[in-house]
Amino acid sequence: MGVLVWGVPMVIATGGVGAYLDALSSQAGEDFSGVEMLATGFSVRELAFSVIDTFVLPWADVRLAAVVLVAAGIGAAVCSCGTARRSCWWAWRPRPTSSFTCCFRRR
Repeated sequence: MGVLVWGVPMVIATGGVGAYLDALSSQAGEDFSGVEMLATGFSVRELAFSVIDTFVLPWADVRLAAVVLVAAGIGAAVCSCGTARRSCWWAWRPRPTSSFTCCFRRR
């Protein structure tokens, strides 16, 4: 329902499906051109910056990030010692989001 409430007026306002898809592809091209991100040019340097930007900088202090990441690692290890179902859900749940964030974070 929400897609219809948002999508139909958007398609009408842009002049139809073709015009909307043209605008969408143009915007996507602009988003990926001229910026450094892991998805558009892999290098070890970009990987290191991406990991730091994703897991350390949100905590604003390297020491706080270290405490949080160690606690998260301990929590994942404890969950993986439990039942297989629980370990798959809790230990690996954030993995797709973290991977996406690392690959598409702009520098």
